[in-house]
Parts: sequence; structure tokens; C-alpha cells
Amino acid sequence: MRVQALLQEGLSSAIDSPKTHKRRSVVFPAFLHAGLAASIEGKSRDELFFADAHGQHLRRTRVSTGSRSWFKTALTTVASNR
Repeated sequence: MRVQALLQEGLSSAIDSPKTHKRRSVVFPAFLHAGLAASIEGKSRDELFFADAHGQHLRRTRVSTGSRSWFKTALTTVASNR
């Protein structure tokens, strides 16, 4: 699997290598294999694994105007619902 970084600025985006520009090893749990193998069947090596309906990169999700992070927004939402 090839990992690339997608840099987004407004509506523009560019492909780059990960921050350190080094190869990385990622733990891949065996239980994911069957589902992921089925979802990439028929795709070429150059197609994106996670893509939008048009085969393009997924855009960064913004869930609030005050935060650029969906994760921080989720944490805040969970904390306020307790």
C-alpha cells in the first residue's frame, strides 16, 4: 500500500509524501483483510482506496466554523452531552 499526504488549502489540493518522507510500517489487523480485499477488487494500483463518488480525494470534513478538526469537535460535543 502506498501512503501519500494530501495538502488542502481552500479548494486547492496537492499530493506530497508523508511528513518525514520515510517509508512507514502500519499494523494491519487480519480481520480487516476480507472486507478491504473485496472493496478494492477491480481497482487499479493507482486508484484511491478511500475516494469520493468521482474517484477523487475525500475533502477534509469541517463540522463547525470554529474548529478545523472533526475530532476536536466530536470530543467537545461528547463532553457537553455528559
